[in-house]
Amino acid sequence: MTMKCSDVQELLAPYADGVLVDDEQRRAEEHISRCEGCRLRVEAQQGIATALRSLKRSQRSEAPSEQVLREIRAQWNRLDARPRRQFRLQFASVAALLLVCVFGVVWARLAVDRSFPASLILDNYKQVSTQPLQPDYPTTDPANGAKWLRSRLHAPVPPVNLSLVNAHLVGVSVVMLHGTQAGQMFFHTPAGMAAVYVVPGKTALRSLSAAQMDGNHFYALTNVGQPGLYAWSYNGMGFGVADNVASEAEACAVAAQRSTSMP
Repeated sequence: MTMKCSDVQELLAPYADGVLVDDEQRRAEEHISRCEGCRLRVEAQQGIATALRSLKRSQRSEAPSEQVLREIRAQWNRLDARPRRQFRLQFASVAALLLVCVFGVVWARLAVDRSFPASLILDNYKQVSTQPLQPDYPTTDPANGAKWLRSRLHAPVPPVNLSLVNAHLVGVSVVMLHGTQAGQMFFHTPAGMAAVYVVPGKTALRSLSAAQMDGNHFYALTNVGQPGLYAWSYNGMGFGVADNVASEAEACAVAAQRSTSMP
Protein backbone atom coordinates (compact mmCIF):
# COMPACT_ATOMS: atom_id res chain seq x y z
CA MET A 1 0.00 0.00 0.00
CA THR A 2 1.27 3.45 -0.92
CA MET A 3 2.21 5.51 2.12
CA LYS A 4 1.08 9.10 2.50
CA CYS A 5 3.41 11.88 3.61
CA SER A 6 1.60 12.05 6.95
CA ASP A 7 2.30 8.33 7.44
CA VAL A 8 6.01 8.58 6.75
CA GLN A 9 6.84 11.73 8.75
CA GLU A 10 7.93 9.82 11.85
CA LEU A 11 10.32 7.73 9.77
CA LEU A 12 12.16 10.58 8.05
CA ALA A 13 14.47 11.60 10.90
CA PRO A 14 15.56 8.05 11.83
CA TYR A 15 15.88 7.25 8.11
CA ALA A 16 18.26 10.22 7.69
CA ASP A 17 20.26 8.94 10.67
CA GLY A 18 20.35 5.39 9.24
CA VAL A 19 18.74 3.69 12.24
CA LEU A 20 15.56 2.22 10.71
CA VAL A 21 14.95 -1.53 10.72
CA ASP A 22 14.67 -3.36 7.39
CA ASP A 23 10.88 -3.13 6.87
CA GLU A 24 10.66 0.53 7.88
CA GLN A 25 13.75 1.29 5.79
CA ARG A 26 12.12 -0.25 2.72
CA ARG A 27 8.83 1.62 3.23
CA ALA A 28 10.60 4.93 3.73
CA GLU A 29 12.79 4.43 0.67
CA GLU A 30 9.78 3.60 -1.52
CA HIS A 31 7.97 6.76 -0.44
CA ILE A 32 11.03 9.03 -0.70
CA SER A 33 11.77 7.75 -4.21
CA ARG A 34 8.36 9.09 -5.33
CA CYS A 35 7.99 12.19 -3.14
CA GLU A 36 10.29 15.13 -3.80
CA GLY A 37 9.16 17.02 -0.70
CA CYS A 38 10.05 14.22 1.70
CA ARG A 39 13.31 13.57 -0.15
CA LEU A 40 14.30 17.21 0.36
CA ARG A 41 13.47 16.91 4.04
CA VAL A 42 15.75 13.90 4.41
CA GLU A 43 18.58 15.59 2.50
CA ALA A 44 18.23 18.66 4.70
CA GLN A 45 18.34 16.55 7.87
CA GLN A 46 21.45 14.73 6.65
CA GLY A 47 23.12 17.99 5.66
CA ILE A 48 22.59 19.55 9.06
CA ALA A 49 23.83 16.41 10.84
CA THR A 50 26.96 16.32 8.66
CA ALA A 51 27.66 20.01 9.22
CA LEU A 52 27.32 19.67 12.98
CA ARG A 53 29.64 16.65 13.09
CA SER A 54 32.22 18.54 11.02
CA LEU A 55 31.87 21.58 13.23
CA LYS A 56 32.41 19.50 16.35
CA ARG A 57 35.58 17.94 14.93
CA SER A 58 37.08 21.24 13.79
CA GLN A 59 36.21 23.43 16.76
CA ARG A 60 36.80 21.01 19.63
CA SER A 61 36.08 22.78 22.88
CA GLU A 62 34.79 25.84 21.05
CA ALA A 63 31.85 24.04 19.44
CA PRO A 64 28.36 25.59 19.76
CA SER A 65 26.74 25.24 23.16
CA GLU A 66 24.06 22.66 23.90
CA GLN A 67 21.53 25.49 23.98
CA VAL A 68 22.35 26.40 20.37
CA LEU A 69 22.09 22.77 19.27
CA ARG A 70 18.72 22.45 21.01
CA GLU A 71 17.50 25.48 19.11
CA ILE A 72 18.56 23.89 15.80
CA ARG A 73 16.65 20.73 16.69
CA ALA A 74 13.61 22.77 17.71
CA GLN A 75 13.68 24.62 14.40
CA TRP A 76 13.78 21.33 12.56
CA ASN A 77 10.88 19.90 14.57
CA ARG A 78 8.78 22.97 13.86
CA LEU A 79 9.62 22.59 10.18
CA ASP A 80 8.33 19.00 10.17
CA ALA A 81 5.06 20.05 11.84
CA ARG A 82 4.10 22.64 9.22
CA PRO A 83 2.61 22.14 5.75
CA ARG A 84 5.04 21.11 3.04
CA ARG A 85 4.33 24.23 1.01
CA GLN A 86 6.39 26.13 3.62
CA PHE A 87 9.29 23.68 3.49
CA ARG A 88 11.77 25.71 1.50
CA LEU A 89 11.21 28.82 3.62
CA GLN A 90 11.61 26.87 6.85
CA PHE A 91 14.69 25.06 5.60
CA ALA A 92 16.23 28.41 4.72
CA SER A 93 15.61 29.53 8.31
CA VAL A 94 17.33 26.44 9.71
CA ALA A 95 20.24 26.84 7.31
CA ALA A 96 20.57 30.50 8.30
CA LEU A 97 20.63 29.53 11.98
CA LEU A 98 23.35 26.97 11.33
CA LEU A 99 25.34 29.56 9.39
CA VAL A 100 25.09 31.94 12.34
CA CYS A 101 26.40 29.18 14.63
CA VAL A 102 29.37 28.49 12.36
CA PHE A 103 30.13 32.18 11.92
CA GLY A 104 29.90 32.73 15.67
CA VAL A 105 32.37 29.95 16.41
CA VAL A 106 34.82 31.11 13.74
CA TRP A 107 34.53 34.70 14.96
CA ALA A 108 35.16 33.56 18.54
CA ARG A 109 38.33 31.78 17.45
CA LEU A 110 39.55 34.81 15.53
CA ALA A 111 38.70 37.16 18.37
CA VAL A 112 40.75 35.23 20.95
CA ASP A 113 43.95 37.12 21.71
CA ARG A 114 46.80 34.63 21.41
CA SER A 115 49.59 37.21 21.62
CA PHE A 116 52.41 36.26 23.95
CA PRO A 117 52.56 38.97 26.69
CA ALA A 118 56.28 39.67 26.33
CA SER A 119 56.29 43.24 27.64
CA LEU A 120 54.12 42.28 30.64
CA ILE A 121 56.49 39.43 31.44
CA LEU A 122 59.51 41.73 31.38
CA ASP A 123 57.72 44.23 33.64
CA ASN A 124 56.89 41.41 36.04
CA TYR A 125 60.45 40.08 35.97
CA LYS A 126 61.90 43.51 36.73
CA GLN A 127 59.60 43.74 39.73
CA VAL A 128 60.29 40.29 41.22
CA SER A 129 64.04 40.46 40.55
CA THR A 130 64.39 43.53 42.79
CA GLN A 131 62.53 42.01 45.76
CA PRO A 132 63.18 39.09 48.11
CA LEU A 133 62.06 35.97 46.25
CA GLN A 134 59.00 34.30 47.78
CA PRO A 135 57.60 31.70 45.36
CA ASP A 136 54.11 30.34 45.95
CA TYR A 137 55.51 26.81 45.97
CA PRO A 138 59.19 26.49 47.00
CA THR A 139 60.78 23.41 45.43
CA THR A 140 64.05 22.32 43.89
CA ASP A 141 62.47 19.49 41.90
CA PRO A 142 61.42 20.48 38.34
CA ALA A 143 58.94 17.59 38.17
CA ASN A 144 57.19 18.69 41.37
CA GLY A 145 57.18 22.29 40.21
CA ALA A 146 55.61 21.34 36.88
CA LYS A 147 52.99 19.19 38.62
CA TRP A 148 52.01 22.11 40.87
CA LEU A 149 51.70 24.45 37.90
CA ARG A 150 49.63 21.94 35.93
CA SER A 151 47.09 21.84 38.77
CA ARG A 152 46.83 25.66 38.77
CA LEU A 153 46.99 26.42 35.06
CA HIS A 154 45.07 23.33 33.89
CA ALA A 155 47.60 22.88 31.10
CA PRO A 156 50.26 20.21 30.35
CA VAL A 157 53.20 22.20 31.75
CA PRO A 158 56.42 20.17 31.30
CA PRO A 159 59.30 20.09 33.79
CA VAL A 160 62.03 22.63 33.05
CA ASN A 161 65.56 21.64 34.00
CA LEU A 162 68.42 24.15 33.63
CA SER A 163 71.12 22.11 35.39
CA LEU A 164 73.15 22.03 32.15
CA VAL A 165 73.82 25.77 32.59
CA ASN A 166 74.34 25.47 36.36
CA ALA A 167 70.94 26.98 37.14
CA HIS A 168 68.76 25.41 39.80
CA LEU A 169 65.06 25.69 40.52
CA VAL A 170 64.08 27.40 43.77
CA GLY A 171 60.30 27.59 43.37
CA VAL A 172 57.27 28.26 41.19
CA SER A 173 54.38 30.72 41.28
CA VAL A 174 51.29 31.78 39.35
CA VAL A 175 50.86 35.42 38.35
CA MET A 176 48.12 37.38 36.60
CA LEU A 177 49.35 39.51 33.69
CA HIS A 178 46.45 41.86 32.95
CA GLY A 179 43.90 39.06 33.15
CA THR A 180 46.18 36.37 31.70
CA GLN A 181 47.26 33.61 34.06
CA ALA A 182 50.92 32.62 33.73
CA GLY A 183 53.26 30.26 35.52
CA GLN A 184 56.65 31.34 36.83
CA MET A 185 59.66 29.10 37.48
CA PHE A 186 62.51 30.80 39.37
CA PHE A 187 66.11 29.64 38.97
CA HIS A 188 69.32 30.64 40.70
CA THR A 189 72.04 31.08 38.07
CA PRO A 190 75.74 31.95 38.32
CA ALA A 191 74.78 35.51 37.30
CA GLY A 192 71.74 35.96 39.55
CA MET A 193 68.16 34.92 38.92
CA ALA A 194 66.41 33.73 35.77
CA ALA A 195 62.68 33.19 35.43
CA VAL A 196 60.91 30.88 33.02
CA TYR A 197 57.35 31.91 32.20
CA VAL A 198 54.70 29.62 30.70
CA VAL A 199 51.42 31.06 29.36
CA PRO A 200 48.81 28.57 28.09
CA GLY A 201 47.17 29.59 24.82
CA LYS A 202 49.52 32.51 24.15
CA THR A 203 51.54 31.26 21.20
CA ALA A 204 51.57 34.26 18.82
CA LEU A 205 55.10 35.73 18.90
CA ARG A 206 54.81 38.07 15.93
CA SER A 207 55.73 41.20 17.91
CA LEU A 208 59.18 39.79 18.78
CA SER A 209 62.31 39.52 16.69
CA ALA A 210 63.32 36.11 15.38
CA ALA A 211 66.57 34.73 16.75
CA GLN A 212 68.53 31.50 16.40
CA MET A 213 70.94 30.04 18.93
CA ASP A 214 72.63 26.65 18.79
CA GLY A 215 70.24 25.57 16.05
CA ASN A 216 67.15 26.48 18.09
CA HIS A 217 64.62 29.09 17.02
CA PHE A 218 63.51 31.80 19.43
CA TYR A 219 61.78 35.15 19.45
CA ALA A 220 63.60 37.83 21.40
CA LEU A 221 62.82 41.11 23.09
CA THR A 222 66.02 42.82 24.15
CA ASN A 223 66.83 46.44 24.86
CA VAL A 224 70.12 47.91 26.03
CA GLY A 225 70.21 48.20 29.81
CA GLN A 226 66.99 46.17 30.22
CA PRO A 227 66.35 42.50 31.04
CA GLY A 228 66.26 40.24 28.00
CA LEU A 229 63.49 37.83 27.02
CA TYR A 230 63.75 34.81 24.73
CA ALA A 231 60.47 33.11 23.87
CA TRP A 232 59.11 30.14 21.92
CA SER A 233 55.89 28.17 21.65
CA TYR A 234 55.33 24.48 22.28
CA ASN A 235 52.30 22.25 22.74
CA GLY A 236 49.80 25.12 22.78
CA MET A 237 51.74 27.19 25.31
CA GLY A 238 54.03 30.19 25.09
CA PHE A 239 57.35 30.00 26.97
CA GLY A 240 59.74 32.81 27.83
CA VAL A 241 63.04 33.09 29.71
CA ALA A 242 63.82 36.43 31.32
CA ASP A 243 67.17 37.38 32.79
CA ASN A 244 69.04 40.59 33.56
CA VAL A 245 72.15 39.26 31.78
CA ALA A 246 71.66 38.78 28.03
CA SER A 247 74.17 35.93 27.67
CA GLU A 248 72.64 34.16 30.67
CA ALA A 249 69.16 34.55 29.19
CA GLU A 250 70.33 33.00 25.92
CA ALA A 251 71.95 30.01 27.62
CA CYS A 252 68.95 29.42 29.88
CA ALA A 253 66.56 29.69 26.93
CA VAL A 254 68.45 27.03 24.97
CA ALA A 255 68.48 24.66 27.96
CA ALA A 256 64.83 25.35 28.77
CA GLN A 257 63.62 24.78 25.23
CA ARG A 258 65.45 21.49 25.00
CA SER A 259 64.03 20.26 28.31
CA THR A 260 60.44 21.25 27.46
CA SER A 261 60.54 19.45 24.12
CA MET A 262 61.98 16.22 25.50
CA PRO A 263 59.59 13.23 25.32
